[in-house]
Amino acid sequence: MALNVYLFDKLAGRLNYSTQNYDGRDYSFKYDENYVRQKGIPISLSLPVQSEPFLATDLFPFFDNLLPEGWRKERAKFASQFPELESYFPLVSLERHGADAPGGIFFSPTSGFYEEARIDSLGASIFGLISGAQPKVLTVQDEGHVLGANVGQLSTHIAKLPSRSRPYALAVEFLVMRALKCLLPHDETAEVELVTAHDLKNYNCYIDFKSLGSGDAILLINRFDRRIVGGAVVRSQHCEEVASAMGLDAADKYKLPYDKVAAFLYEKGADNLVPILYQRIIASVLYADEDFHLKNLGIIHQEDGKIGLTPKYDALCQNLCAPYIPMRGVKAPPRRMALGMTLSRGDPREEANVHGKPLKRFNGLDAIHLAQLFNKANKNRNPGTFLDGYALTQKVLARVPETIETILTIQKGCPLIPDVVRVGLAREIRAQANNLKQGLERGRTATPTLAL
Repeated sequence: MALNVYLFDKLAGRLNYSTQNYDGRDYSFKYDENYVRQKGIPISLSLPVQSEPFLATDLFPFFDNLLPEGWRKERAKFASQFPELESYFPLVSLERHGADAPGGIFFSPTSGFYEEARIDSLGASIFGLISGAQPKVLTVQDEGHVLGANVGQLSTHIAKLPSRSRPYALAVEFLVMRALKCLLPHDETAEVELVTAHDLKNYNCYIDFKSLGSGDAILLINRFDRRIVGGAVVRSQHCEEVASAMGLDAADKYKLPYDKVAAFLYEKGADNLVPILYQRIIASVLYADEDFHLKNLGIIHQEDGKIGLTPKYDALCQNLCAPYIPMRGVKAPPRRMALGMTLSRGDPREEANVHGKPLKRFNGLDAIHLAQLFNKANKNRNPGTFLDGYALTQKVLARVPETIETILTIQKGCPLIPDVVRVGLAREIRAQANNLKQGLERGRTATPTLAL
C-alpha cells in the first residue's frame, strides 16, 4: 500500500509499505521524478532530494514524528482488535491525520489504498485527536468564534483544552509565552490567546465538551505555518521538528545533548541560528522548562534552500501546572533540563543524554560552558561566529525585571490566570536568574574559544 506525499501543491513523492519490498525492508520513500528535476526543497533534512529511493525497516523518522505522540500505544490497542491489519496502522493513521499535518505536507491515498487497508474495519476514534500531555484539537477562528476544523479542512489554530491533572497548565503556558516576548525581544514566539470554553463552537470530534464549563480556559495557539489569503486558509511554509530533521524518532526526543543540535545547525550552514538556540536555552532555564526537547524546537524550510528556526512554541514551567501537595517522607526528584551537555572525555559522570543538569544547579559557569561546547561544535572555525556566552546570557538577564513586571500585570484580574500562577512564575524566574548570575562574572574571563 502507498501514499502520495505532497508538499504544498506539488507531488513530492510516494511513501510505500510492503512486506515484499526492497531487500526485506518494509518501507520505502521515493521522490517523484518531476520533483527531482525541478529541484524542489526536501520534505525533511533527513530525506534530501535524490532520484534513488530511501529504504527502511521501520517508518522513517520524518513520518514517525508527524503522527500523534501516542501512536505506538494506539497501534498496540488497535492490534488487539484487528491483528491482521496492524502493519497498516502507520500509513492509515498518516492518511487520516495528514490532511492538516504540520508544515506544507499532506497525503492522498493511491489507487486501492482503502481496499487494501480495509478502512471500514478501523476504529474511527483512534484517529480523531492530536495526542500529547495536554488534550488539544484543531480549530478555525472565524468572526470572533472558534470553530472546530472539519475533516480535510485546514486549521488556523490549535486549541489546548483544560486538564484535571494539570489545572494551571494553560495559564502557565500563556504567561510563559508572554514572558518570552520580553526575555527574547528579537526572537519570534507563537501567538497565544486565552479564551473560555464558551467561545469554542460546533466542534465535531471525540471530546466530551459537556464536561467543560463555559468559563473554563482554553489556550488558542496561532499556527505560524498557515495564513489566510482571500478568505481561505493556505499552507504558508514548510517546517519540521529538529528530531525528524536529525533523523530521530519521536521516542528519541531526549536523546541528544544541546551542543549536538548546535553542531547540526553549523553543519547545515545555519551559523546565524546558533545564538538564537543558545538564548532560547538560557530563557528555558529561567522559566524552569523541563521539556525543551527535540520535538519542541522546529526548523523552517525556506524557498532558497536555507533553513530558519520556527517561532518558539510549547514553552512551559511544569512545576506550576498543578498545585504542589507535599507528601511526608517523600522527596520530590530534582527538576532537570530536558537535554544535557556533552561531558569531557574521561569525565566519571554519566553522559547527560537522557536528562540534563538539575535546573537549580545551572549557573553562570554552566552557561559559559554551554557556549564553549557550541563553539567546539563549530567545525567551520570562523571566529566571527563564535558565541560569547557571557554577553548573550547578560542580554537575557537584563530583561528579567521587565519580564517579571509583565507577568504580574498582564491581564490582571482575569479569572483565567490565578494569582498563584503569576506569583509562582515570577518567583521561579527571579530565583533562576540569581542562579545564573552566580559564576557568570567568574566565567567572564573564559574566552569563547576555550573549548576549541
